[in-house]
Amino acid sequence: MSVPRVPFGVVRLPDGRILVAGGTTTEKQVVASAEIYDPGAGQFTSTGSLLTTRRKHAGAVLSQGTVLIMGGTTDRSDSTVLHSTEAFDPATGHFQPSAPMRFPRFKFAAVSLLDGSILVAGGSEETVEVFDLRTGQFMAVANGEQGLRLFPTATLLADGSVLIAGGYSGNGSQATLWRYSR
Repeated sequence: MSVPRVPFGVVRLPDGRILVAGGTTTEKQVVASAEIYDPGAGQFTSTGSLLTTRRKHAGAVLSQGTVLIMGGTTDRSDSTVLHSTEAFDPATGHFQPSAPMRFPRFKFAAVSLLDGSILVAGGSEETVEVFDLRTGQFMAVANGEQGLRLFPTATLLADGSVLIAGGYSGNGSQATLWRYSR
């Protein structure tokens, strides 16, 4: 990477390249810069910048190939949690504002669903929500069934359901699983 960064967003694009966006530099600055890694060429190339500096955010690919970057925080103290989102178009390299999540969150998981929508779970918010491709809006779909969990994983299963696992809560690391089906 041309900019050393942690905790940043990483999304595999439909063509196999990797989008890397945001994060905190070794100088402890939250950044909006973005790069694309081409595994075939073995190199990073700068692309457009996020509209908002972000760290501890998530991203996922919509069915038409656009990447939705969601939430996160704008500062290292995590005092400003975002509900805003940005759509990245790999063809143009530009970010544009998109519909906000219903709830601000960071340290969460996002996964693309079979119908092209995106499921968002965990982090600093208990409510699970889905970005509905038809309406272009987020909607709450489940409420706090597993409680608050930071840094969970969300994995799309072959039957279209999502397995939400692990994470951290006030009680320590979680070894529990939760399955979401539409």
